[in-house]
Amino acid sequence: MSKKLARFISFVFHPLLMPTYAILLLINMNSYLAYSMPPELQRIVLGIIFFTTFALPFLMAMFYIQKGMVSNIYMVNAKERTLPYLTAAIFYFGGYYLLTQLPIPRLFSWVILAAAVSIIVASLINVKWKISIHMLGVGALGGLIFSLPQLMLIEVFRPFVLVILLAGIIGTARLVSGRHTIGQISAGYILGFTLEWLVLRYSDLLI
Repeated sequence: MSKKLARFISFVFHPLLMPTYAILLLINMNSYLAYSMPPELQRIVLGIIFFTTFALPFLMAMFYIQKGMVSNIYMVNAKERTLPYLTAAIFYFGGYYLLTQLPIPRLFSWVILAAAVSIIVASLINVKWKISIHMLGVGALGGLIFSLPQLMLIEVFRPFVLVILLAGIIGTARLVSGRHTIGQISAGYILGFTLEWLVLRYSDLLI
């Protein structure tokens, strides 16, 4: 894999985009989730998630760069990531709250809540060690798919295999780009997967 391709993959599967991809997956699966919301409500949900989990955190990151609080968009220095991560978590919690106010299945809001928790944990880890947030994102997507049979009694073998392959591609891209070590990549995936699964597994306790 060339470095140019690695950068492209890292951009397309940016961790801030993973919640949007996750919700798109849920909406397009052949389950009650696909039929429980009219198209207009689906667009509202996607709009809320896109703006609170991608657009607003990205704009704030640009603001921090402009003010010299962060050196660049890559945030190579792990300690630089703390403020943007915590800011993103605030927006994620805002998105979670907005989703709870809509007449939609609670799974959608739980997915965003799990993402917010993952970002907070990752920001704490990054104070001492640079964990891969790209792998955290795809790991959370894997944790979501792994949890679906318990939540909705549907078969997810093929989507789960595809996410495993995607994780391998993203992990390779991060290695080729020189952004992370194998340990940081593995830790990111395991953390994202575990936190997403735990939140969804015990989501009834959050009610």
